Amino acid sequence: MTTDYHLHQAFGYRISRLARLIERRFEEHLAAFDLTRLNWCILSALGHEHLIRPSDIADYIGVARPVISRSLRALEQAGLVERSTAKTDKREVRVQLTDKGRACLDQITPLAFEVADHFSCKLAPDDLARFETALVQLSDDEADPLTMI
Repeated sequence: MTTDYHLHQAFGYRISRLARLIERRFEEHLAAFDLTRLNWCILSALGHEHLIRPSDIADYIGVARPVISRSLRALEQAGLVERSTAKTDKREVRVQLTDKGRACLDQITPLAFEVADHFSCKLAPDDLARFETALVQLSDDEADPLTMI
């Protein structure tokens, strides 16, 4: 076993640093809308994936259900989403984008592509495909929900 550890060569450090760089670039765009990355993920789940149940949104994003509930309250107060109960089961909550939420999503989506393109264009298409495959392999079987994304 070697004792030569170099932080800047460590896999975890490199992947964490890359994630923070991507997050920071995207968060600069989100700040103009007064949104967090989690807010964006929820809006995207609603508008792009057509999910309507908070538990489905939580599973899709990979965070705990209470995290989604808190964020939905903030998004509702901002007028971006509406919550209602199902007609058949009043205990079932459903969420949908408001017109304001849809407009916000439509404005931010191109910015998300812009950030992704900024980083992905640094790799040749074959390298990018291998990297994306590796990311899936590395996160497979790591199903514990996160408290924040």
